[in-house]
Amino acid sequence: RAVDDIIARLEKEVAQRPRDTGLRLQLALSYMKRARREDAERELQAVLSQDKKNVDALYYLGITHADSGDLDKAQENFEKAVSINQKHGPSHYFLGKIMALRGNIQGAVKETEKAVAASPGNALAHAQLGELYIALGRQSDAGVHWQRVLELDPSNLQALHNMGALYTDEKQYDKALEYLNRAERLGSDNPGLYYNLGLCYYMTSKLDKSIEALSKSAEL
Repeated sequence: RAVDDIIARLEKEVAQRPRDTGLRLQLALSYMKRARREDAERELQAVLSQDKKNVDALYYLGITHADSGDLDKAQENFEKAVSINQKHGPSHYFLGKIMALRGNIQGAVKETEKAVAASPGNALAHAQLGELYIALGRQSDAGVHWQRVLELDPSNLQALHNMGALYTDEKQYDKALEYLNRAERLGSDNPGLYYNLGLCYYMTSKLDKSIEALSKSAEL
C-alpha cells in the first residue's frame, strides 16, 4: 500500500516535471518494487533518452532485463555502465554472475574481482568470488573472501558452510567444527553441514555426535 502511494505521488510529479531524471529514476525503482517491469523500463528509457550516460539508469535497466531472463540485453547494459564508470561495483558484480552462468569462469572472476575492488563492503561480491575461486581450485583464495563475508555478515550461512567444508577438506577438523557449529546454532538445515559435522566428529573421536549428525544428514 505504501509503495502504491509513493508511485501515485511520483507519477503526478513526473507528469509536472517530465525532464527531471531523478524523479523518473525514483519512479522506475518504485515500479520495480511492484514487479511492474514494463513500466520501469519505460521510465529508465526516458531517463536515457535525456542522459545516455546515466549509469544508474543503465544498471537498473540491466537488472530488469536479467529478471526477465534476457541476459544478452542485461549484459549489454551492464557493459555500458562500466564503460562510463569503471568503478561501478554492482554492474561488475552482475557481469560476473552472467559470465559464470555462461560458463566463462575466468571472465566471471575478472569482473567479480573488479566488483570487490570497487565495493569492498559488498558481502555478495566476496561470496561470489569465493565460489568462483573454488571452481578454479583456488581454495585458499576462496577462504579469504568467505572469511571477509563473515566479517561483514557474521550470520551468513553460506560462508559458514563453505569455511567448514574447506577446513574439513584440509583435515583441520577442530577448526572446521568452529564454523559448522556456528551454522548449526543458527538453525541451518543443510544436509552437507551435518555430513561434515559427522565426519569431523568421527575424526575427533566423538562417535555419538558423529552418528547423530550423519543420521540427521540422511533425514534432510
